[in-house]
Amino acid sequence: MAKEAVAATGTVELSFDSHAIEARATFVPGDGETWTPEKLIELMKENGVVEGFTPDDIAKTFRAAVKQEKPEPFLVARGTPPGEPVAERAEFPGLAMPDDLQDQASSVLESAWAPQITIQLREKIKKQKKVTKKSKLPFLPPKEETVEYTEEKISRKRVYVDPTVEKTGYATVGQKIGTVQPKDDGDAGRSVTGELVPARPLADPNFYAGHGVERTRDELVASIEGLVRVGANWVDVIPFETHDWDVELSPDSATLYFSFDPGHSAAAPPSLEEVKARAEELEYPLDRLISDDEIERLAKTAAAQNQALSHEPLTGTRDGSYEIRVSEDKLSAHLDLHKSLGSGARINLKELGAELKSSKLVKLDFAKIQADISAFYKSTDAELLDYLLCEGSQPVPGPERTLECSVRFLESDHAADLINHLKDALGPITGIESVAEFPAEEIEDVGPVDRDQLVMTVSPEVPGKPGTDVYGQQTPGAAAPEPPMQLFENLERKGSIVISTVAGLLHRGWNEGTVLLRVTPHRDGSVEVTVTENKMAALITLKPAFGTGRQIEFKEIESAIKEAGVSSGANDDLLLRAWERVKGGLRVDGLIFARGRHVKEHKSGNLELLVQIASGSDVTIRSDGSADFKNLDRITTVTTGTEIARIHPVVEETDEGFTVTGDVLSPGEAAAVSIDVGPNVEVKDEANGIKTLVATVDGELIYAGDRFEVRAGHVVDGDVDLHSGNVKFPGTVTVKGSVRSGFYVMASGDIQIGEAVEAALLSADGDIVVNQGVKGGGKAVIRTKGVVGLTFAEQATILAVGNVQAKGSLVHCQVKSNGKVRMIGDKCRIVGGLVRAREGLETHDLGSERGVRTVVEFGQNYLIADRIETEEREMEKVKKQVAKIDLAVKAAEREGKRAELNAMHKKKLQLLKLLEKRGLRVFTYRERFEEHHESEIRVSGTLHPGVIIQ
Repeated sequence: MAKEAVAATGTVELSFDSHAIEARATFVPGDGETWTPEKLIELMKENGVVEGFTPDDIAKTFRAAVKQEKPEPFLVARGTPPGEPVAERAEFPGLAMPDDLQDQASSVLESAWAPQITIQLREKIKKQKKVTKKSKLPFLPPKEETVEYTEEKISRKRVYVDPTVEKTGYATVGQKIGTVQPKDDGDAGRSVTGELVPARPLADPNFYAGHGVERTRDELVASIEGLVRVGANWVDVIPFETHDWDVELSPDSATLYFSFDPGHSAAAPPSLEEVKARAEELEYPLDRLISDDEIERLAKTAAAQNQALSHEPLTGTRDGSYEIRVSEDKLSAHLDLHKSLGSGARINLKELGAELKSSKLVKLDFAKIQADISAFYKSTDAELLDYLLCEGSQPVPGPERTLECSVRFLESDHAADLINHLKDALGPITGIESVAEFPAEEIEDVGPVDRDQLVMTVSPEVPGKPGTDVYGQQTPGAAAPEPPMQLFENLERKGSIVISTVAGLLHRGWNEGTVLLRVTPHRDGSVEVTVTENKMAALITLKPAFGTGRQIEFKEIESAIKEAGVSSGANDDLLLRAWERVKGGLRVDGLIFARGRHVKEHKSGNLELLVQIASGSDVTIRSDGSADFKNLDRITTVTTGTEIARIHPVVEETDEGFTVTGDVLSPGEAAAVSIDVGPNVEVKDEANGIKTLVATVDGELIYAGDRFEVRAGHVVDGDVDLHSGNVKFPGTVTVKGSVRSGFYVMASGDIQIGEAVEAALLSADGDIVVNQGVKGGGKAVIRTKGVVGLTFAEQATILAVGNVQAKGSLVHCQVKSNGKVRMIGDKCRIVGGLVRAREGLETHDLGSERGVRTVVEFGQNYLIADRIETEEREMEKVKKQVAKIDLAVKAAEREGKRAELNAMHKKKLQLLKLLEKRGLRVFTYRERFEEHHESEIRVSGTLHPGVIIQ
């Protein structure tokens, strides 16, 4: 299809850009010539346009231009523009600033100088010089000629760049930090007129390597260590070396060393965490390091002072040491090795080897010991403890030992019921302190025991098979250990047997294989009802429970009364009061609770007791409800003139009588009241027909059946212990046995002890005689207004107004006598303690060969000395009262309390007068005490060193 011809009337203007790369035409319609594409091409050629267009393109663009409403220039020809030049550029792919250098780098870069970029210039300069040349003919002289040569001159020229830093990083010496991409000058172009158009030249196409950077072809390499700065067309390195440091182990791995090579002054020293992390990498125990403060101070000081450190120890100093230990049983030998730490001296292993060889230990494996010690030195361990050098053979123990119990335990049903009772009964018993360690819940067996009864037997020791110690010597085979056994109250171990020290109930239990044993005083309460022969009275005896025994229930009383056949005349209120009494721990003996009635024509009288008869109870209940097993109600004491009982006159009976068993009495069946009066009891007839029984001496009232008797002395058949209780009697006391620890005997007459005295108290107004000795344990006290006679005494206090006489010895005793201390016998002696005797002492030996301190004082009235001490104590009390009143007076004066002030002044005046009287009394006593009495010290044997006589 033929193209449509284009023609338009108007004017055409042709224009070019600066390098004639493009040509544009502008068509303005109106008056003028008629223009076609062909005519436009002619105009272009007339103006030199020879390339960059095609006729078709011209036709197309001309057609579009003539259709425009507003004339606009349109492209008619395009040449080839020159290529854009590209300057050198650098790439830094791996360049970065480490996190731990960020803060330090910022400080250094802020104060760094501007980039100083220089380039090297080479210039060839022609120069002349004179040279001497030899003549070609040997007989002619040399010729001097002038020659030209070229010399290269090298100089440096400063290049000024934009100092803006676009990127930073860190590099070490020799590290490649970047790559330079080559520059491109660009290709020349062609204009529409056919002429070449050169590319645009760049002001500075180069990339520069500044200070600290070397460029080799296209590679940029750091020539120093430091901080890298990158600009638009440059790179340099600011010198910055981090501190070079290291942590390493000593050859024996016992000590950790720190080395330090200082870097830049702004570089941070290694942190405590970094040093410890390096130590952990080496598997070094951190607890051996010096303190955290010392480590930080060491690194910071070295960095601040720019000081190099080499193998500075981070471990405390300790000399190396070793010890060869042999166990007490000589069955094993061990070695302890302690490596040296820090700058401490190392162990001399040759000396160790020599000591092992001379130790006389057998079975030493020197090769193994050497290998193990070598391995120890290669390890990080600082100590090799309890290293087994050698061991002997253990002796084989003898056959197993047993515990054989000889008590007949109760059957399981009865025992279970009793153990259940003990869970409540053990609580309030004051004397049983083992309840916490041996509670009732752990009791498995119970059985009755008597005093001094064999309870347990431990099988004897049998030696075992011998062994060998580390020196090759034989060690005897020990007997098997004794089965574990724990004894509590009222049991005593004597050799291989265990005995009960009181009668009561044995408790047995187990705790983790240990046999637990205890004896508690135990007796159930009991009821006994008797009817007189004439059946006119019924008597009841109530014994209270003792120790952990069961208390009497009232229904048991009722049952016993019924079984005795008593059905009439009972006083129920009296029975209830008796039951309350026995529940309180008091015994009721022969209480008449029921009476019959006589027939009217017969006569009878009645007996009225005027003293409280001792209950005979094995325990006394204190006011706080606790049990007292020492102060028992066993003795009825009376004084001269005490009215004991009354016998009332007979009365007429007019009614029919009956017995307590319910039998009806007819005339002639009633019985009269009769009594038997014994020694020291007087019968007085009263005006109203009453007969009164009166004690004629001080002593113990014995009332048994119808007999009344007063004994001037009291006899204890056995020991004074839990069975008898403490003894306090207004007369002479005779004890056939011993006085046990914790008890006392007090009498207004003499005291006779058949056996020994332990840590007890004897106090008498008369004489005291102990047939055996006193083992006081520092707690026994013997005091009397008469004399003291004994066999020996150990660790006791003896106070006597009269003489003190002993057949054996006084050892570590405190003796005070207002008479003489006489030791009788060829072997008698006084050793230790303090003896004060007004009339002196006689003994065979005084003191001991060991020089025990023994003090003897004599020639003065020591009762007066006691009075002085007593008065002085009382004076101190009065002085304290006066001081308190003085304080109260000051307080009352401040508050204006006049009435109280007057009362206090009166009280103070009374106290001051009392103080004056006591002061005069002390003065008088002192004068009397200073009086010396005729006395002497007589030692017939040896007077030993350490004795002080004054």
